[in-house]
Amino acid sequence: MENLTHSLVGVAMSRAGLGRMTPYGTVSLVVAANLPDADIVVSGWGPLHYLHHHRGVTHSVLGVLALALLFSLLLKFLARFRSGDKAFPFGPLLVSVTLTLVSHPLLDWTNSYGIRPWLPFSGKWYYGDLVYIVDPYLWLILGGAVFLTARRTRLTRPVWIAVVVFMSFLVARNAETRPDGPVVAVVFFSALALILVLKQRRALWSRSVNLWALGGVAVYWGLLLMSRTVTLTGAAPEIAQEHPQVQTEDLAALPRVANPLSWEILWQDRNRVRIWRASMGGGPLEGSQVYERRLDHAAVQAALATCPGRVMENFGRFTFYDVKPGPDRILVLARDARFSRGQTSGFGVVPIPLSPDLSQSLSPLACPCRE
Repeated sequence: MENLTHSLVGVAMSRAGLGRMTPYGTVSLVVAANLPDADIVVSGWGPLHYLHHHRGVTHSVLGVLALALLFSLLLKFLARFRSGDKAFPFGPLLVSVTLTLVSHPLLDWTNSYGIRPWLPFSGKWYYGDLVYIVDPYLWLILGGAVFLTARRTRLTRPVWIAVVVFMSFLVARNAETRPDGPVVAVVFFSALALILVLKQRRALWSRSVNLWALGGVAVYWGLLLMSRTVTLTGAAPEIAQEHPQVQTEDLAALPRVANPLSWEILWQDRNRVRIWRASMGGGPLEGSQVYERRLDHAAVQAALATCPGRVMENFGRFTFYDVKPGPDRILVLARDARFSRGQTSGFGVVPIPLSPDLSQSLSPLACPCRE
């Protein structure tokens, strides 16, 4: 997930009671909720380092436990300058920090980017495929709780207005482009109106509201799981009828931004990646998109033997390749269909230039792998 959601979870967990056990309360737990993303510093060495290391060991079970211990020791040390040694017992402090840190890989697991929880022992990826990496409904649930229990100040008012306008824009745009978008918009704006009405009540129990919000996130995940299951169950027979070679158990349904009722269904074999769009409400699938993988092409095989190729294969889930010959080089564009379809640059695309005889890589990118 993006860091706004992680931060809102940190605030909610603090106001739900964990902040009382932690020096500097909400600030400390917001830092803890984002701490696994400290691995983003590797992007300073280039995009291959980012793909290879992000959501790596700091998002694993071992890494989270190590971060929790180190961060708790740091907070305990800092607390001596604030309230003395005995103000924050280490046991409850460690529990509050650990629970908040665990929320980070849990949230990251729910989207299609995935996590590798068993590093450094196993690099296997696990994907929840429930929530798009940016989800305005999580902002609504968690941000609503923070808003309801926040103090009104001149500084916070324009911030909240900007957040509401941005979320409303995403949902309204989705309502214009999708058949089931209006239903989603009605749910969103009804919930937003309810939050604004509740804000008029002065007496709101901070702990209860934030506990309900954290529980609401779990309920939302359950509803998404139901939506995905119903969508796959309804779409699989139609896909199998048109493409008998497609195995139902190999289909993956990935979330779309701002629409929990609409999913992208992906399937791949050695030759191609296929993508359909389906709705929980049923109806015909939107036309299949087909991307040739070209794994048997000589240039693709040479690209896969290079450092950028190995990084992309380790990161990628639905990978396919384009080959663009040139007078002084052959360019192989490696893409992951989760994030890139036709782009030639950006996230999910790795360009791999090769010499004309395919004997060496011409990539200027720094390699994170052992040669």
